[in-house]
Amino acid sequence: MDSTRPHQATLAVEVLHYGYPALSLLYFIFTSTLGFCTTSAAAKKKDGQYDKRRALLSLMVLVVGTYAANSVNILIRTLVDRPWAAEQHETVYLVSSFLTWLILTSALLEFELPVWYPHYGASAIAAVSEITLFILSNIFLRKYGLFDLISLSIQGVRICTLVILLSFYITLGNRKSFDEDDEERQSLLPDNSKANGNGASYGATTNSSETANDNSKDGSSSDSDEDDVYSKRRNKAQERVQKRLATDGNWWAYVKGFSIFIPHVWPVHDRAMQLRAVAVGACLLTGNFLNIMIPRQLGVVTDALVKGNSPWFAATVYASLTFLNSGSCIGWVQFWLWRPLEQYAEQSLSTASHQHVMSLSSDFHEGKDSADIHRAVNQGQSVTKLVEMMIFEVMPMMIDLSAVCIYLNYLFGPYMGLILAVTSLVFVYCTAKLVSLATNKRRQYMKSYRKEWLSVYTSIDNWRTASYFNNIPYEENRYSTNVKNRLRREKDYRLGIFLVGAVQIFALTVGLVGACFLAIYQVMRNERSPGDFVILLTYWAQLRGPLTFFSNAYKKISEALMDAEHLLELFRAKPTVVDKENAQPLVFKKGEVVFDDVHFHYEARKETLRDISFSVPGGSTIALVGETGSGKSTILKLLDRFYDVTGGSIKIDGQDIRDVTVTSLRDKIGVVPQDPDLFNESILNNIRYAKLGSSIEDVYEACKAAAIHDKILSFPDGYLSVVGSHGVRLSGGEKQRIAIARAILKRPEIIVLDEATSAVDSATEQLIQDAFRELCRGRTTFIVAHRLSTIMRADRILVIKDGEIIENGSHDELIHAKGKYTDLWSKQLLVKPGESLSSPGSPKNSDPTIVTDVQKQKGTTTLAAALQKTDHSEKDCSVAPTDGPKVKKTKLKADSPEFVPVRLRTATQEQNQSSESNGTFGSGSLHDTQIQGESKVFSNDFHGTAETNALSERPGNVSGVDDCEGGRSSAKRPLSRYGRRNHTKSDPASYANGSSNETEASGSGINSSE
Repeated sequence: MDSTRPHQATLAVEVLHYGYPALSLLYFIFTSTLGFCTTSAAAKKKDGQYDKRRALLSLMVLVVGTYAANSVNILIRTLVDRPWAAEQHETVYLVSSFLTWLILTSALLEFELPVWYPHYGASAIAAVSEITLFILSNIFLRKYGLFDLISLSIQGVRICTLVILLSFYITLGNRKSFDEDDEERQSLLPDNSKANGNGASYGATTNSSETANDNSKDGSSSDSDEDDVYSKRRNKAQERVQKRLATDGNWWAYVKGFSIFIPHVWPVHDRAMQLRAVAVGACLLTGNFLNIMIPRQLGVVTDALVKGNSPWFAATVYASLTFLNSGSCIGWVQFWLWRPLEQYAEQSLSTASHQHVMSLSSDFHEGKDSADIHRAVNQGQSVTKLVEMMIFEVMPMMIDLSAVCIYLNYLFGPYMGLILAVTSLVFVYCTAKLVSLATNKRRQYMKSYRKEWLSVYTSIDNWRTASYFNNIPYEENRYSTNVKNRLRREKDYRLGIFLVGAVQIFALTVGLVGACFLAIYQVMRNERSPGDFVILLTYWAQLRGPLTFFSNAYKKISEALMDAEHLLELFRAKPTVVDKENAQPLVFKKGEVVFDDVHFHYEARKETLRDISFSVPGGSTIALVGETGSGKSTILKLLDRFYDVTGGSIKIDGQDIRDVTVTSLRDKIGVVPQDPDLFNESILNNIRYAKLGSSIEDVYEACKAAAIHDKILSFPDGYLSVVGSHGVRLSGGEKQRIAIARAILKRPEIIVLDEATSAVDSATEQLIQDAFRELCRGRTTFIVAHRLSTIMRADRILVIKDGEIIENGSHDELIHAKGKYTDLWSKQLLVKPGESLSSPGSPKNSDPTIVTDVQKQKGTTTLAAALQKTDHSEKDCSVAPTDGPKVKKTKLKADSPEFVPVRLRTATQEQNQSSESNGTFGSGSLHDTQIQGESKVFSNDFHGTAETNALSERPGNVSGVDDCEGGRSSAKRPLSRYGRRNHTKSDPASYANGSSNETEASGSGINSSE
C-alpha cells in the first residue's frame, strides 16, 4: 500500500498542475463577466473608496515573480543536470500559472473600479492548490535535492504571499462603508478623475473628455472634438449609453433594455419564419463542423500520399466537403434562408420606429433636432447589423476558435494548447491596445479629411464671394494648409495601422514557429504523422480571422450598441397627448368653444398661460392679439390638442377635448398656418393631402375659392407641377392660397388662422382675404394677427400679455378703453393716444388722422384728374369750413406703415357700400371732412377690415365728387360681393400744409377675417 502512495500523489500533483491554472482562469473570467453585467456602478464606487491598489499589485507581482523564478530554476536544472528533464505537466503548470496571474494583475491595472470577488476567489483557489501541492511534494514525494529545495522555498514564499493577498481581499470586502459625500472624509484637493467624471470604471466606455484631451495633445485647438460635428455626435452617443447604464445600474439590466426589439427581430407570430431561423442555425453549425473536418481531411490525403496509398477517395471526400462549405452550397442556402428574416427585421423596425415617431406629441417634435430623429428612425439597420454580427460572426468564430484549440491540444498534447493560449492572449491584448491608440489617430485623420473636403467645397461654391473680397489667395493657402494637415494625419494613422498588423503577424509567426517545432519534433519521433503537420498549418491559417475579430469585437459591439441606443431612446419616448380609455368621437353641434380657467406651462418652472377663460359662440370670429411670445399661438395649440392643459378645461359644444379622440377633434379643425409646409410633390397631391381620395373636380373648386386656380394653370405643368422641398418653388402668397385651398377642401367646422397674411404683398393679400371670406363663412374662426387692421371686424378681440387676458371686447370697445389695444393700434396707425379715439363707426368721430397700413401700389392717379371726372354743377352740401376739424401735421415714424389718406367717394357708392357691407363682421359710417377750408368733400370710410379695391390705372375708373342731393357720379363702379371699398394714398405733409391739391391714389385689400 505504501508503494501506491507516491503514484497516487504523483497523479494528484499532475491533476493539480493541469487543473489549477485552468480553474483559476475560468473562474476569474466567468465571475468577472458576471460582475461586469450585474454589479452596479454605485457599489463599485463604494468599494473603490478603500482601494489598496498599490499593495495588492505589489503582492500580485510577487506571485507572478515566484512562478517566473520556478521556471528559471527548472531551466537552469535542465541545462546543468543533463539526464534530468522537467515533466510536461510541471512545465505546463508553471507557464499557465504565470500567464493566469499576469492576466489578473493586468485586469487590476486596467480598471480603476474593479469587481473584487473574482480576484479573491482566484486567490483562494490558488492558495488551496499551492498548499496542497506543497504538502504532496514534502510528505509523499520527498524530493530534497538542491533544485527541489529551491523550488519548495519559492513555493513557500508564494503560499505566504497568497495568504496575505487573500486576507487583504477579505478585509477589503468586510470593511465598513461610509458615505462618499461625508464632508469629514473629503480631501482638500479633489480627485480630478472623479471630479470631472473621467475615471474609467470596469467595462466603461471611453469618456468623451478623455478623448478630447488625447486629441488636444496632437492637434491644434481648432481640431478639437468640440469643433467636429461627428465627434460631438459620437460623444453624445457615449453619454446616452453611460446615462442609461447609470440609470439601469449594470450592464445586464442595460442589455435587457434592448429586449424591446425582440418582437421586431424574431418573428413571434410567424412559424414559417421561425423554421427558417432554426434552419439558419443548422447551417451555421454545419459550417463549423466543416471548418474542422476540411483541414483534417486534407491531412488524410497527405498521409495517403506519404504512405503510397491511393489518395483518390480521400481527395474526393475533401473536395466534397470543400464544395459543401462554399458559397455555392451551404452559404447560398444560408443566405436564402436568412434574407427574409433580415428583411422582416428591417421592415418591422423601420415601420415601427416611424409609426412611433408619428404618434409622439408636439413636445417631442418641437424639442428634438429633426436630423437626430431621422437618424434614429434609420437606426433600425444598426440593430439588424448587431443581430447579424452576433449570429454570423461572434458565435461561429467562438465555436471555430474553441474547436481548433481543443482539437490541436488533443492532437499534439498540452504543449500545443499552451502555445495556442499564449499566442491568442498576446495577439488579442496587443491588438486591442494598439487599436485603441490608433482609433484616436484615425479620428484625427478623418477630421482633417473632412476639413480638407469642406474647404475645397466652400471655396469653389463661394468663388464669387471670394472674388468680391479679393480673398482667392487666402482660399488657396487655406486649402493647401488643410491638405498638408490631412497628409500628416494620414501618415500617423497609416503607421499606427501598420504597427497593429506588424504586431499581429509577429505574434502569429512566433506562435507558428513554436507550434511547428513541436509538431516536427513529434513527427520525427513518429508520435504524429505528416498529415497532422498539414492539419496544424491549415488550422493555424484559420486562426488570424477569429483572433482579429475578437480583438476588435468590443469596439464594434459598443458602436452598434451606441447606434441602437439612439433607436431605443426613441422607442422609450412616450406621447404626452393620448386618448383616454373609452374616449368617444367628438359630436359637433354648433361649434361653441369654451376656455375655462385654462393654465398651461411648457416647463414647470415657468407658467405660459394663466387663468385663460373665454367663450366663442358657434359661427363667430374671435381674434387674439398681443406682443410676440405672449401666448397666442399656445392657445391655438391647446385647441388643436398638440398639448394638454395643465389646469382648467377646453370644451367644444360642452365636450372636454381631453375626453374625445384626437383624430375626431383634429378632423373638425382646419388650420392655415403662417408658413405652410408643403411636400416635395405635385400641387395636386399637396392640396389633396387635406382630404385623401378627393376628386380632381373638388380640388379645382377649392382652388377657385382660394383664388389660386388660374395661377396654377399658368404653370407649365399645371396641377402636376412639383413645388420643391417645403414649397421653395412657390411664392409666399401662392403657398398661403394652397394652404387655404387645403382648408376649403377639408371643409372643417372650426377655422384657425395663424398670421396667415403676414408675409405677402397687398395685391396678394387682397386675393387671400377673398379666399378667407369664402372659407370662414358660417364657421367658428380663431385669428391670430399682428396687423390690427385685419381683425377690426372680429366679434371679439382678446389682448394677451404674459400669458393672461388683459383686455376683452370688440374693436370699438377696446379703442374706447384706451388700454393695451389702443396702444398697439396707435403704434400701427399713427393715432396719438391723447387725441380723440372714438370708434370709426361712431358719429362723434371726425378725426381723419387714423389711417390703415395699406401698401402703395403702382397704379396711381392724381386728385385733379379725379375731380375733373366729377360734376360740380349742383349744390355742394359739404360741412362749413369752420365746423370741420383741423388736420394736424404728423411726422411719420420709421417703423410705421405707409400713410393712407381719405379717398373721394360718391353718395351712391356710399349707399352701395352700406348695403353690401351687411353680413360682414361689422359696419362703418361715412364721415365728411373739409381740408383747409376748401369745399372739396372727401369720404373718410373706416370700415376697418373690409376689403378694398385699388383704383384702376385707367382714368375712366376714377370716381369723382358726388352731389349730396342727386347722388350722381360720373364714374360709377360696381362693388364686389364682399363689400370692397376704395382708398387713395398720398403724402401726408401735402394735405397737412394745403400746398398741393394733387395726390396719388391707389388701393389695397384688407379683410377682417385674417
